[in-house]
Amino acid sequence: MFLVTIGTLIPTAIMAQQEVPINSMSFALSYVSSDADISAGDIVSLREDQTVTRSSEEFDPNVLGVFTPDATMIYHSGNDGIAIVVNGVVDVNVTTRGGTIETGTFITTSTIPGKGQATDAPRGHIIGTSLTSFGENDGTVFQLEDGTRFRQGTVQVKLNIRPGDIQSVGIASKVVDQIGSVFLKNISTPERSEAFFRYIMAGLVSVIAIGVGFISFGRNITTGIEAMGRNPLARAQIQAMILLNVGLIAIISIAGIVLSMAIIRF
Repeated sequence: MFLVTIGTLIPTAIMAQQEVPINSMSFALSYVSSDADISAGDIVSLREDQTVTRSSEEFDPNVLGVFTPDATMIYHSGNDGIAIVVNGVVDVNVTTRGGTIETGTFITTSTIPGKGQATDAPRGHIIGTSLTSFGENDGTVFQLEDGTRFRQGTVQVKLNIRPGDIQSVGIASKVVDQIGSVFLKNISTPERSEAFFRYIMAGLVSVIAIGVGFISFGRNITTGIEAMGRNPLARAQIQAMILLNVGLIAIISIAGIVLSMAIIRF
């Protein structure tokens, strides 16, 4: 197990539990559960008190993700919560209440707590698309209080939680999905996770150093140039001041770059 804590800037622990192929990775956040009956594979929703409970309405707009204890990557935010996968490929508990499930079928929430179901006319919110099929001969029998029977089991789902109306998703959602895929690709193993966050920290150090240099001394350069026009007799002294500030900016920037390289290498 791999654990990284990024100082006080990002008070979050990142845990990579296993090495898996990119196309089967799952990314989870930790949330405190207010539902003692949540089981692995259940679909959960976020409550107003920021705890999670099993989803229990169709096309639930508050759906958050799927409880997956063995998620590939888990971000902990200082709580003792459970792992809720919000992006990736996971096994989801489903029933045939919405019909049989084929590869590519949209999966949404249902009135059966924690269980997903098929939908061929997406509205409200869906959680993603099924990568496997599930029919009337699969799984086990599930019976409601009124005697209605369905089949229950699990299907593998590519999560993409969003409004069911695909046209409303727009370009922004696609961009976010692409960014998420790139992020997951770069943290697919403990070694790559460590390298990825080293580069992130190195980049931040460089940007901060260069920014501090220009903010602190760049204004002096502008003021000096203006002063030469107003006071030509002091041109030599003003030019020396400008060169000094340029040098200080260069020194701070180089120091930041050197520190960034040290972070990457060591």
